[in-house]
Amino acid sequence: MKKLFVMMLCIVCTLFCSQVNAQTYREHTVAKGETVASIAQTYGITTDALINANPTLKNYCYVGMKLRIPENKGIKETKSEPLASPVVKEKAVESKPSFVNLQRTYFTPTYLKSFEMKYHIIPKMEDYGLKTSGTSLYFSGGIAYLWNDNIHFDARIGYGLSSASTENDYFSTTTKAKSHFIVLPLEVNYNIYLSEQKRDWVYITPYIGADISLLLKSTVEMDGSVEKIEPSNRFGFACMLGVKAFYGNLGLNIGYEFNSDAGNIFLGIVGLF
Repeated sequence: MKKLFVMMLCIVCTLFCSQVNAQTYREHTVAKGETVASIAQTYGITTDALINANPTLKNYCYVGMKLRIPENKGIKETKSEPLASPVVKEKAVESKPSFVNLQRTYFTPTYLKSFEMKYHIIPKMEDYGLKTSGTSLYFSGGIAYLWNDNIHFDARIGYGLSSASTENDYFSTTTKAKSHFIVLPLEVNYNIYLSEQKRDWVYITPYIGADISLLLKSTVEMDGSVEKIEPSNRFGFACMLGVKAFYGNLGLNIGYEFNSDAGNIFLGIVGLF
Protein backbone atom coordinates (compact mmCIF):
# COMPACT_ATOMS: atom_id res chain seq x y z
CA MET A 1 0.00 0.00 0.00
CA LYS A 2 2.82 2.36 0.85
CA LYS A 3 4.54 1.67 -2.48
CA LEU A 4 1.29 2.35 -4.38
CA PHE A 5 0.87 5.68 -2.56
CA VAL A 6 4.43 6.73 -3.38
CA MET A 7 3.95 5.79 -7.05
CA MET A 8 0.72 7.80 -7.33
CA LEU A 9 2.41 10.77 -5.65
CA CYS A 10 5.26 10.68 -8.20
CA ILE A 11 2.80 10.57 -11.11
CA VAL A 12 0.87 13.56 -9.74
CA CYS A 13 4.08 15.55 -9.24
CA THR A 14 5.26 14.74 -12.77
CA LEU A 15 1.99 15.87 -14.33
CA PHE A 16 1.98 19.03 -12.23
CA CYS A 17 5.56 19.92 -13.22
CA SER A 18 4.86 19.31 -16.90
CA GLN A 19 1.87 21.64 -16.74
CA VAL A 20 3.87 24.29 -14.94
CA ASN A 21 6.85 24.09 -17.31
CA ALA A 22 4.86 23.66 -20.54
CA GLN A 23 5.84 26.33 -22.99
CA THR A 24 3.03 28.10 -24.81
CA TYR A 25 3.34 30.15 -27.98
CA ARG A 26 1.54 32.85 -29.86
CA GLU A 27 1.80 33.67 -33.54
CA HIS A 28 3.32 36.79 -35.07
CA THR A 29 3.33 37.79 -38.74
CA VAL A 30 6.44 39.72 -39.77
CA ALA A 31 5.59 43.18 -41.07
CA LYS A 32 7.63 45.49 -43.28
CA GLY A 33 10.33 47.32 -41.34
CA GLU A 34 10.54 44.79 -38.50
CA THR A 35 13.76 43.08 -37.48
CA VAL A 36 14.42 40.04 -35.33
CA ALA A 37 15.64 42.32 -32.53
CA SER A 38 12.61 44.60 -32.72
CA ILE A 39 10.18 41.66 -32.69
CA ALA A 40 11.90 40.18 -29.64
CA GLN A 41 11.82 43.55 -27.89
CA THR A 42 8.12 43.98 -28.71
CA TYR A 43 7.25 40.77 -26.87
CA GLY A 44 9.73 41.24 -24.03
CA ILE A 45 11.93 38.23 -24.91
CA THR A 46 15.52 37.82 -26.00
CA THR A 47 16.57 37.36 -29.61
CA ASP A 48 18.07 33.98 -28.66
CA ALA A 49 14.69 32.83 -27.32
CA LEU A 50 12.99 33.96 -30.53
CA ILE A 51 15.54 32.18 -32.73
CA ASN A 52 15.33 29.00 -30.62
CA ALA A 53 11.58 28.97 -31.20
CA ASN A 54 12.08 29.66 -34.92
CA PRO A 55 15.41 28.07 -36.06
CA THR A 56 14.97 29.22 -39.67
CA LEU A 57 15.64 32.80 -38.51
CA LYS A 58 19.32 31.87 -38.53
CA ASN A 59 19.14 31.82 -42.35
CA TYR A 60 16.38 34.20 -43.42
CA CYS A 61 13.29 36.19 -42.52
CA TYR A 62 10.76 37.81 -44.84
CA VAL A 63 7.66 39.98 -44.80
CA GLY A 64 4.62 37.78 -44.12
CA MET A 65 6.59 35.04 -42.37
CA LYS A 66 4.77 33.34 -39.45
CA LEU A 67 6.78 33.23 -36.20
CA ARG A 68 6.17 31.41 -32.94
CA ILE A 69 6.53 33.73 -29.96
CA PRO A 70 7.26 31.97 -26.64
CA GLU A 71 5.12 33.30 -23.79
CA ASN A 72 6.67 33.72 -20.36
CA LYS A 73 4.13 33.03 -17.67
CA GLY A 74 3.92 35.61 -14.98
CA ILE A 75 5.75 38.22 -17.06
CA LYS A 76 3.59 40.96 -18.47
CA GLU A 77 4.07 41.56 -22.19
CA THR A 78 5.76 44.84 -22.96
CA LYS A 79 5.30 46.83 -26.12
CA SER A 80 7.96 49.12 -27.47
CA GLU A 81 8.85 50.88 -30.67
CA PRO A 82 11.02 49.02 -33.21
CA LEU A 83 14.74 49.65 -33.04
CA ALA A 84 15.97 52.68 -34.94
CA SER A 85 18.56 50.71 -36.86
CA PRO A 86 17.63 50.25 -40.53
CA VAL A 87 16.33 46.84 -41.58
CA VAL A 88 19.12 46.46 -44.12
CA LYS A 89 21.58 46.10 -41.25
CA GLU A 90 19.66 43.19 -39.78
CA LYS A 91 21.02 40.24 -41.72
CA ALA A 92 18.36 37.84 -40.51
CA VAL A 93 15.65 39.96 -42.11
CA GLU A 94 17.25 41.17 -45.31
CA SER A 95 19.67 38.31 -45.88
CA LYS A 96 20.72 37.24 -49.33
CA PRO A 97 18.39 34.51 -50.67
CA SER A 98 19.80 31.03 -50.24
CA PHE A 99 17.27 29.09 -52.36
CA VAL A 100 16.15 27.20 -49.25
CA ASN A 101 13.00 29.33 -49.45
CA LEU A 102 11.76 30.55 -52.82
CA GLN A 103 8.83 32.40 -51.23
CA ARG A 104 10.95 34.36 -48.75
CA THR A 105 10.44 37.74 -50.37
CA TYR A 106 6.75 37.62 -51.34
CA PHE A 107 6.32 39.37 -54.66
CA THR A 108 9.69 41.11 -54.46
CA PRO A 109 11.75 40.12 -57.54
CA THR A 110 14.94 38.33 -56.56
CA TYR A 111 17.85 36.82 -58.52
CA LEU A 112 19.49 33.47 -57.74
CA LYS A 113 22.25 31.48 -59.41
CA SER A 114 21.01 28.56 -61.48
CA PHE A 115 22.75 25.48 -62.88
CA GLU A 116 21.78 22.27 -64.63
CA MET A 117 23.35 19.06 -65.85
CA LYS A 118 21.11 17.24 -68.33
CA TYR A 119 21.35 13.88 -70.12
CA HIS A 120 19.30 13.35 -73.29
CA ILE A 121 18.35 9.90 -74.52
CA ILE A 122 17.75 9.88 -78.27
CA PRO A 123 15.43 6.95 -79.09
CA LYS A 124 16.47 4.39 -81.67
CA MET A 125 15.01 5.06 -85.12
CA GLU A 126 14.89 2.78 -88.16
CA ASP A 127 14.42 4.03 -91.69
CA TYR A 128 15.30 2.33 -95.00
CA GLY A 129 17.82 -0.02 -93.46
CA LEU A 130 19.40 2.66 -91.25
CA LYS A 131 19.29 2.37 -87.44
CA THR A 132 20.15 5.54 -85.55
CA SER A 133 20.45 6.16 -81.81
CA GLY A 134 22.40 8.51 -79.57
CA THR A 135 22.78 10.57 -76.40
CA SER A 136 23.52 14.17 -75.45
CA LEU A 137 25.05 15.69 -72.33
CA TYR A 138 24.50 19.37 -71.45
CA PHE A 139 26.02 21.59 -68.76
CA SER A 140 24.61 25.07 -68.24
CA GLY A 141 24.58 27.85 -65.68
CA GLY A 142 22.86 31.21 -65.37
CA ILE A 143 20.32 33.20 -63.41
CA ALA A 144 16.88 32.46 -61.97
CA TYR A 145 14.55 35.45 -61.62
CA LEU A 146 11.99 34.93 -58.84
CA TRP A 147 8.89 36.84 -59.91
CA ASN A 148 6.75 35.94 -56.88
CA ASP A 149 5.96 33.16 -54.43
CA ASN A 150 5.35 30.58 -57.16
CA ILE A 151 6.74 31.74 -60.50
CA HIS A 152 10.38 32.01 -61.48
CA PHE A 153 12.21 32.29 -64.81
CA ASP A 154 15.47 30.54 -65.72
CA ALA A 155 17.96 31.73 -68.32
CA ARG A 156 21.20 29.78 -68.69
CA ILE A 157 24.05 29.29 -71.15
CA GLY A 158 26.28 26.25 -71.43
CA TYR A 159 27.94 23.52 -73.44
CA GLY A 160 26.48 20.40 -75.05
CA LEU A 161 28.01 17.27 -76.53
CA SER A 162 25.95 14.98 -78.73
CA SER A 163 26.93 11.49 -79.93
CA ALA A 164 25.01 9.46 -82.49
CA SER A 165 25.55 6.10 -84.12
CA THR A 166 24.05 4.95 -87.44
CA GLU A 167 24.11 1.35 -88.61
CA ASN A 168 23.66 0.53 -92.28
CA ASP A 169 22.25 -2.95 -92.74
CA TYR A 170 22.83 -3.01 -96.49
CA PHE A 171 26.57 -2.28 -96.33
CA SER A 172 27.18 -3.58 -92.77
CA THR A 173 28.82 -0.31 -91.76
CA THR A 174 28.56 1.90 -88.67
CA THR A 175 28.91 5.66 -88.72
CA LYS A 176 29.55 7.63 -85.54
CA ALA A 177 28.94 11.37 -85.34
CA LYS A 178 29.87 13.85 -82.61
CA SER A 179 28.66 17.42 -82.32
CA HIS A 180 29.61 20.24 -79.96
CA PHE A 181 27.08 22.94 -79.10
CA ILE A 182 26.56 26.15 -77.23
CA VAL A 183 23.15 25.84 -75.57
CA LEU A 184 20.79 28.52 -74.27
CA PRO A 185 17.89 27.06 -72.22
CA LEU A 186 15.02 29.42 -71.29
CA GLU A 187 12.33 28.27 -68.85
CA VAL A 188 9.17 29.42 -67.07
CA ASN A 189 8.69 27.53 -63.77
CA TYR A 190 5.76 27.24 -61.36
CA ASN A 191 6.46 26.05 -57.80
CA ILE A 192 3.90 23.80 -56.09
CA TYR A 193 4.54 23.31 -52.36
CA LEU A 194 3.65 19.84 -51.11
CA SER A 195 3.64 20.54 -47.38
CA GLU A 196 3.15 23.75 -45.43
CA GLN A 197 5.39 22.39 -42.66
CA LYS A 198 8.21 21.70 -45.14
CA ARG A 199 7.31 24.55 -47.49
CA ASP A 200 10.86 25.83 -47.54
CA TRP A 201 12.32 22.50 -48.65
CA VAL A 202 10.00 20.15 -50.54
CA TYR A 203 8.14 21.15 -53.69
CA ILE A 204 7.70 20.24 -57.34
CA THR A 205 8.07 22.61 -60.29
CA PRO A 206 6.36 21.97 -63.62
CA TYR A 207 7.84 24.10 -66.40
CA ILE A 208 7.82 24.90 -70.09
CA GLY A 209 10.72 26.27 -72.07
CA ALA A 210 12.83 26.52 -75.18
CA ASP A 211 16.31 25.25 -75.93
CA ILE A 212 18.30 27.32 -78.44
CA SER A 213 21.56 25.79 -79.72
CA LEU A 214 24.52 26.88 -81.84
CA LEU A 215 26.57 24.13 -83.49
CA LEU A 216 30.30 24.69 -83.02
CA LYS A 217 31.84 21.56 -84.52
CA SER A 218 30.66 18.29 -86.00
CA THR A 219 32.69 15.23 -87.00
CA VAL A 220 31.89 11.85 -88.56
CA GLU A 221 33.87 8.66 -88.02
CA MET A 222 33.58 5.76 -90.46
CA ASP A 223 35.97 2.89 -91.15
CA GLY A 224 38.52 4.37 -88.73
CA SER A 225 38.74 7.76 -90.42
CA VAL A 226 37.37 10.99 -88.94
CA GLU A 227 36.09 13.81 -91.10
CA LYS A 228 34.85 17.27 -90.22
CA ILE A 229 31.49 18.17 -91.73
CA GLU A 230 29.97 21.57 -92.42
CA PRO A 231 26.24 21.59 -91.68
CA SER A 232 23.87 23.72 -93.73
CA ASN A 233 22.29 25.16 -90.58
CA ARG A 234 24.18 25.77 -87.34
CA PHE A 235 21.22 27.00 -85.28
CA GLY A 236 18.71 24.76 -83.60
CA PHE A 237 15.49 25.29 -81.66
CA ALA A 238 13.48 22.88 -79.52
CA CYS A 239 10.57 23.11 -77.06
CA MET A 240 10.68 21.58 -73.58
CA LEU A 241 8.06 20.26 -71.16
CA GLY A 242 9.09 18.85 -67.79
CA VAL A 243 8.86 18.77 -64.03
CA LYS A 244 11.47 19.27 -61.31
CA ALA A 245 11.30 17.82 -57.80
CA PHE A 246 13.26 19.86 -55.25
CA TYR A 247 14.56 19.09 -51.79
CA GLY A 248 16.58 21.95 -50.39
CA ASN A 249 19.10 23.38 -52.81
CA LEU A 250 18.99 20.57 -55.37
CA GLY A 251 16.38 18.93 -57.53
CA LEU A 252 15.83 16.23 -60.13
CA ASN A 253 14.58 17.14 -63.59
CA ILE A 254 12.71 14.93 -66.06
CA GLY A 255 11.13 16.07 -69.28
CA TYR A 256 10.61 15.81 -73.00
CA GLU A 257 12.25 17.95 -75.69
CA PHE A 258 11.00 18.09 -79.25
CA ASN A 259 11.31 19.98 -82.54
CA SER A 260 9.89 19.58 -86.01
CA ASP A 261 12.07 16.52 -86.73
CA ALA A 262 12.11 14.38 -83.58
CA GLY A 263 11.89 14.30 -79.80
CA ASN A 264 13.81 12.84 -76.87
CA ILE A 265 13.49 12.26 -73.15
CA PHE A 266 15.98 13.83 -70.75
CA LEU A 267 17.00 13.51 -67.10
CA GLY A 268 18.91 16.09 -65.13
CA ILE A 269 20.12 17.58 -61.87
CA VAL A 270 19.26 21.21 -61.15
CA GLY A 271 20.05 23.69 -58.41
CA LEU A 272 19.44 27.27 -57.33
CA PHE A 273 21.63 29.20 -54.88
